[in-house]
Amino acid sequence: AEQCVLLKLLSKVFQDSLLETTYLADVAALHTSIYSYNNRLEMKIEGFSDKLPLLLEKIVHGLIHFNPEPNRFVAVKESLKRAMGNFTVKPARHATYLRLLA
Repeated sequence: AEQCVLLKLLSKVFQDSLLETTYLADVAALHTSIYSYNNRLEMKIEGFSDKLPLLLEKIVHGLIHFNPEPNRFVAVKESLKRAMGNFTVKPARHATYLRLLA
């Protein structure tokens, strides 16, 4: 389970580091997705352009030379931590808790 969480964190931080590149590619109708699935990292790149191999090369180069910025790492880690914590919250129990606080 720890390995899966760490891989998910890696995929989220890596995606965050590629935002500028993937945004520009998205504008050019080249779509990318990077995610963790089971115990592996998966990449999906699609679109109709002769620039697709160049985009793949940039992403792979970015992964090989990946060095996350500390402040972005902390932000993405906290976001993932909240999302995983919220996954276990039961809506009815949370509503009761909030009602009792008021």
